[in-house]
Amino acid sequence: QGYGRGLAALLGCVRQHCPLGLPQSKSKAVFSLAEEILRSASQNTRMALERTRAAWTILSSLMTLGTGVVRPNVPRMLLLWRNAFPRSGKEVEAEKSKYDLFQWQVTLAGRSGALCAVKHFVQCCPELLSDDVTRRVVSVLECALSTLSSMHTVCKQHGVQLKASATMVRFRLYQSLQQLSTAAYENLFGSLLREMVADFTLTDNPASISSSLLRSFCHTDDSVLLGSWIEETDDKLLEDQLQGNSASG
Repeated sequence: QGYGRGLAALLGCVRQHCPLGLPQSKSKAVFSLAEEILRSASQNTRMALERTRAAWTILSSLMTLGTGVVRPNVPRMLLLWRNAFPRSGKEVEAEKSKYDLFQWQVTLAGRSGALCAVKHFVQCCPELLSDDVTRRVVSVLECALSTLSSMHTVCKQHGVQLKASATMVRFRLYQSLQQLSTAAYENLFGSLLREMVADFTLTDNPASISSSLLRSFCHTDDSVLLGSWIEETDDKLLEDQLQGNSASG
């Protein structure tokens, strides 16, 4: 995972420090490497979590290189996103019944990583968002949204170890939707509104608010409703850093 993050950091610097970009052969090789790491994660249980995180970190960093690099890999990327999420309610229920704690940790790491890649794709490659690609991206986000309602039950079943991972999936989903035009996902408004109301009122998952953007949008006098007493103490900076890191697992 350390090598993966190192490679991702180098890729993230390309756009800013290398005006000529990355040779197509190199970007294809890196994409194939990330694909292979992701594929091997399912074959080695002991290293599954680390390999899943490393692969999606690399893929997310590739998305930041822009249209020229990403365009040849869009079909493969769409397939990877689609495979990261259940495609029906029946699959969602099957996951709840057969996955143990470790399998959920790997699954949620993969889903948050996939959504992170979606976010960077939409943000850095707007020229590639044709009507068809946008529709397929929104379909992925719809599948992600459909899994959120089951996370409260899963976290109750397997304990607090999954709360941070589940929160990160939710946070990445909201970030991805934020990058898209609202007209692209009007059909998701009903389901999305229910999830956001649950977030705001802390109905389902009190941990989710620690990674939300809500506090920054609230009036100072209203933020006390979010349990922000820490804002008035000398430990504010440290606590904010700990809260931010806690959602990454």
